[in-house]
Order: sequence, then structure tokens, then C-alpha cells
Amino acid sequence: MDRHGTPLGAATDGAGVHEVNLAPAALAAIPAGLPTPWPVPVLADRAYDSDPLREALADDGFELVARHRSNVPVR
Repeated sequence: MDRHGTPLGAATDGAGVHEVNLAPAALAAIPAGLPTPWPVPVLADRAYDSDPLREALADDGFELVARHRSNVPVR
């Protein structure tokens, strides 16, 4: 979302698809050329907490900001 709360990218899928699988598609839908900070912060809830997702997003210039799930040990 931008500073006004307008979504910049979105992705949809079936109810059984985990959020971790939707994040890359939603971020890929952001139009090119938008002014953004580097790395681009991605604010998400605990459902997105995944080390592989964090690493994949970091490789593409995004920083995942999500609380760690209580059942997953923090590295």
C-alpha cells in the first residue's frame, strides 16, 4: 500500500492456498516505475513468516516485516 492506503499490487487464489505462496505474485503485480525506498518494506502478518520467503524477497529487493510465528523458533 502507498502512504494513503491504496494497494499497489494484489493476487488472488483459492482458499486453500497459503499466504506465503501469494506474496511473490502480489509483489510482481506492482507497476514498474513507482518511487519506492530500497529495500522495499513489505508489511505482513504472522502467516507470512517464512525464512525461505524472507530470503526470496530479499533477493528481489524487498524486506519482509512480519512477526515471527510462535511455533517457529527465531534464528
